[in-house]
Amino acid sequence: MTLSEKQRRFVDEYLIDLNGTQAAIRAGYSPRTANEQAARLLAKVSIQTEVKRLKAIKAEENKVTADRIIEELALIAFADMADFASVNDDGAIQFKRFDQIPQSGTRIIKKIKESVTTLSKGDDCTVIQTKPQLELHDKMKALELLGKHFGLFNDKKPEAPEAGPDPLLDAIGDSAASDWSEPEDEPDNELTEPEPSSPAVETPAEAGTEKTEGSPLF
Repeated sequence: MTLSEKQRRFVDEYLIDLNGTQAAIRAGYSPRTANEQAARLLAKVSIQTEVKRLKAIKAEENKVTADRIIEELALIAFADMADFASVNDDGAIQFKRFDQIPQSGTRIIKKIKESVTTLSKGDDCTVIQTKPQLELHDKMKALELLGKHFGLFNDKKPEAPEAGPDPLLDAIGDSAASDWSEPEDEPDNELTEPEPSSPAVETPAEAGTEKTEGSPLF
């Protein structure tokens, strides 16, 4: 199915930041309904196909492959700070020059800067302290991404058994379980013996006489 010009603009804008709502607004849809329009457009098979096709083209142009991404993550995950700095006998930290660190080591560096602090300032001289700072990319995050990619982690935790009624009662059913439960108005579970009663003695006259209301037996 051929996309309209407006839909093509939406696809181009969506590939910039993958924000559907903002892409819809930039493509000319009403800001009031941009969220709904983005959801509707992204649900279309034709839009999904075009987004996937253009993503593949951009990945090829920028040489973005799974192997390159894994290689970069591995550099970050297994980086060693000793490759970038050393500590002398006095405990002072000395950062190494770029030509002293391993090849591709600069790809691991996230930030490098130098802070300058004025310790004292006089008429004749000013004492300034410089402090270089080096920050590498997140090592733990890279390890996590690599571990998930290779399926090294078992994210599913064993489920704890739930407290509930006796399993036997569950097998029998709810109706049987209700028969086993004790009545709420009888807190004690003690058994009481019935009072003994005198056995009825049948006389010979009673055996052959039918009792009628209002007529004496004797």
